[in-house]
Amino acid sequence: MSFFPIGDLHIESLEQSKIFSDYLNSRKEDYIVLLGDIIHFANSIWNSSKEISIEQKIQNIPKDISIWQEFLRRLSKRTIYYFGSHEMFALPVVSKKHPSIKLKIDNPRIYVPKDFEVLPLSEGRDRVFITGIHIPANLMGDVKSQEFIERKKRIEVWIKEKALSLKVKRPKETILCSHDPADFHYVNMGYNALTKLLQEYPFKAHYHAHIHSNIRNPTIGQTPSINRSFIALAQFEPEALEPSTAELRSLYGRKI
Repeated sequence: MSFFPIGDLHIESLEQSKIFSDYLNSRKEDYIVLLGDIIHFANSIWNSSKEISIEQKIQNIPKDISIWQEFLRRLSKRTIYYFGSHEMFALPVVSKKHPSIKLKIDNPRIYVPKDFEVLPLSEGRDRVFITGIHIPANLMGDVKSQEFIERKKRIEVWIKEKALSLKVKRPKETILCSHDPADFHYVNMGYNALTKLLQEYPFKAHYHAHIHSNIRNPTIGQTPSINRSFIALAQFEPEALEPSTAELRSLYGRKI
């Protein structure tokens, strides 16, 4: 049983949704594991242009939803999807500003698990389980700001409460997934509740994304905590993204 975990695609256009879906469909692994921030909402919520009004950005939300849905529609590989900061922040905005729009994941090959739902994916010698959590977004800007710190404290409590329901019978055969990392190295961007979880359970691996700028893969307790951010991999370990297309290579230098 093999997996290809990847996050931080930050898809901005229909063209990119095709490039990335074609690439993932070309992978030889049994499962794709999406680790969040797949869609960037570059035309609406995260449109940095000062020439576009807030009203126009709100009107552009359906365009970004269609880009997201087109990417998901095109996937032909079995896929497990954990949301990241952009998805978790955007969905309530979409619900509030465009209540008639519902994200439809009607591709039967894609599964979005509940928080800490444990999925048995194979039997026998090849037995493996996968679990994970959709962590709320903390996009409050400056990591030293009181707003960011207070929001992070609330999310720490939330993760701890969610972890109470986690029942891991075979941790050495279980992979833990989250968009955000533990705070073992990433003091500002990571979560101590995840560090403690990794110290408690000797998981087979912890896959995360969110960290665009480096490729540290520490071992926490007995668990390798592996950065699978597309942007970081493209910058530091491009061979990890083989087989790649010319179009995919053209996105390697993109800064988000």
